[in-house]
Amino acid sequence: MISWLIYEHRRRSLAEVQSRNALAELAHMNRLETAGQLSASIAHEINQPITGMVLKASAALRWLAVEKPDMDRIRTILTDIVGAGERTGAIITGVRAMFTKDASAKVPLNLNNLITTVLALLRLDLQKDNVRVETQLDEQLPAVIGDAVQLQQVILNLVVSAADAMRAV
Repeated sequence: MISWLIYEHRRRSLAEVQSRNALAELAHMNRLETAGQLSASIAHEINQPITGMVLKASAALRWLAVEKPDMDRIRTILTDIVGAGERTGAIITGVRAMFTKDASAKVPLNLNNLITTVLALLRLDLQKDNVRVETQLDEQLPAVIGDAVQLQQVILNLVVSAADAMRAV
């Protein structure tokens, strides 16, 4: 009887370890899938303003090459390039903030901004899947105290799950 109990205890312990390992692997695969989706969206969000900057800079160079360049037109296009560069920097800053983790960073947060940031990151994937997102954000919503990264992850998971559910129908 004792040897059977020892055997059963070992068998259950092994089954628990295998179950935990399977759950850890599943969680890892989920993180990889999410990272892949995010990286595609981030690349798209950054490439858009960069492509615009390159096209506008090329146009400005062509306009400078003419005998009497239209300086106002060139100034306008250079201003657009600076704006696109600033937008690109803001995207990168937002992404870095999303993945920088301070374990004790519980601060007042604007949920509308978190939602908008996550939706911007997922926009390309959602469009690819023909998912249209309509938001009705309350501008009077009070700030919440929390960890921005964790809340963004929750929002991201909700949106991805909703898109997956729509795709399955």
